Amino acid sequence: MNPFPSRRPSRTWCTWTWPPPRPRIRRPRSIGSSVGAVPADIGQGDVPWQVLADPEGNEFCVLDPRPVYRDTGPVAAIVCDRADPGAVADFWTPATGWVRATSTDSGVSFRSPEGVGPYLELLPSRDAKSAKNRIHLDVAPYRGEDHAAAVKTLLEAGAAPAEVGQGGGVSWTVLADPEGGEFCGGSGAASGRASVRTSSPPGVTASRR
Repeated sequence: MNPFPSRRPSRTWCTWTWPPPRPRIRRPRSIGSSVGAVPADIGQGDVPWQVLADPEGNEFCVLDPRPVYRDTGPVAAIVCDRADPGAVADFWTPATGWVRATSTDSGVSFRSPEGVGPYLELLPSRDAKSAKNRIHLDVAPYRGEDHAAAVKTLLEAGAAPAEVGQGGGVSWTVLADPEGGEFCGGSGAASGRASVRTSSPPGVTASRR
């Protein structure tokens, strides 16, 4: 049952992987109650993973161990619903600076060229986007790259300016990918944030503002 029935399922979410059973480590079925998550039903049906929601209703998935995610750390992937993952992938390749990967058979995935950290997965969805995404991606410029030049590059690659109520005076630029999925182009000052990339940005983070 969806504990937040007035909300549509998020089009961007995190997928968590879980280590093999070890002493004193809770399995996924008990982690929800231990940290405040609750089961969520977004129409997933009978699937081999759990869908949970955080205390504010943001859905995420918890997987059993899978070889493809063995070295990602706890966050296996940042997942985005897209109508045509193959088409929008042509934008996200230059936007992230990441390379194509093989973590999913049903969409398109990317990972840092260093082969570390979580994947970015674009999965097919027939649900039309109807509101601002509650969770979105942040991309940071290359080290030493001018913020304005980085935004110009993203616009030339197919991004469009987006207004989500950010107001003036912020150090980032809100853009949308070719399907309208919002993301932020971080300033040079913001590129020091923790990122799923561990070296040489552009980095990618999942963010809520």
